[in-house]
Amino acid sequence: MPAFLSCNVLAAQKAHVVGTSIGAGLQELELKNIDSTLTSDSIGYEVYYRYFFHDKFGVEAAYISGGNFWIGDFSKASNIKYNNFRIALYGEYTLSNINHLYAKLGVSANKLNYKLKDENGNVKHVSDSGADLSATLGWELRIESGFGINIEYNFLPVQKLTAQNLNIGISYRF
Repeated sequence: MPAFLSCNVLAAQKAHVVGTSIGAGLQELELKNIDSTLTSDSIGYEVYYRYFFHDKFGVEAAYISGGNFWIGDFSKASNIKYNNFRIALYGEYTLSNINHLYAKLGVSANKLNYKLKDENGNVKHVSDSGADLSATLGWELRIESGFGINIEYNFLPVQKLTAQNLNIGISYRF
């Protein structure tokens, strides 16, 4: 295909996407002071904006929040909550006109909060912040109008916590 035709095709691509997703899965909290790792449920959501600088590649900015819904009475930690701002590189592989596989690799600035109960029953509020890498693999169905639905596996380390969620979402490309 001549170069001038491929430029026109790229120019016709819609470059902006806004979306949200919600998911559930498992999270592990590593507690070094008691030499233990606690596993619990994980729920979370994200809201994002993506800009495509190429027809298959883009950059994404997202706000992600989550935590635990329920931890059994046996646990030493409770009220686990995390918040992230993530910047990620996005790439997709086209299966058909409306089906795509995609991957995101990013870095997030995050904050983790939880309550920790010691041997005497005293509760301590713990807060930690920093930066971590995150990875996502997913599948998307996008119709011609720009609306899309997706399902994705999200691997999100947050300091001493590692959340692994299966998310479902909706988005709009314009």
